[in-house]
Amino acid sequence: MKLDQTIVLCVLFLFLGAFHAVVIAQEEPDDVELARLQQLKKEGAEYRVTTFSVYDLFWNSEDTSTVDKKSAEENHSEIALTDKAGLTPVGVTTTWIFPPSAKPVLVPKSDTDSAYGTPVRRLSCIPDTDDDDYQRMIARRNEMYRTLVKEFPQLEYWVLGYEPNFEFYDCEGKRLGL
Repeated sequence: MKLDQTIVLCVLFLFLGAFHAVVIAQEEPDDVELARLQQLKKEGAEYRVTTFSVYDLFWNSEDTSTVDKKSAEENHSEIALTDKAGLTPVGVTTTWIFPPSAKPVLVPKSDTDSAYGTPVRRLSCIPDTDDDDYQRMIARRNEMYRTLVKEFPQLEYWVLGYEPNFEFYDCEGKRLGL
């Protein structure tokens, strides 16, 4: 067998294997996930973290007091599976990411606002703590937390402050650090 034939066969087997895995996952996603969670429970796990994405839950909402119902339903399903497996669900969300409806103060535009011609979402900056914008952003953030707690009352534990981007900037675009 020639090298190019071997490569084609390998790619075909990988594709078919991935396709088969996708079909299985689409047929029984809850059963597969439940079995995985039950195995974790047997191995001694007590908690399962559910990440609540500000982007998914609030990005298309008119304000920070309502969530996107489709995204919320996905989180509700994940929590229900966690409960069914006998694990304690823990909610995790970010501190300083805001949807457009919160009208966040953004880091000034720069040359790095696009990657290969694709626009990059600009980060919210952190105003001085005595600035009115800072107080407004804190109020919006707290409103989002209240909204999450109301939407997911079954959660007893929350971890607030998980940040996918560990770089914070002041409103002049200067990087903040310790």
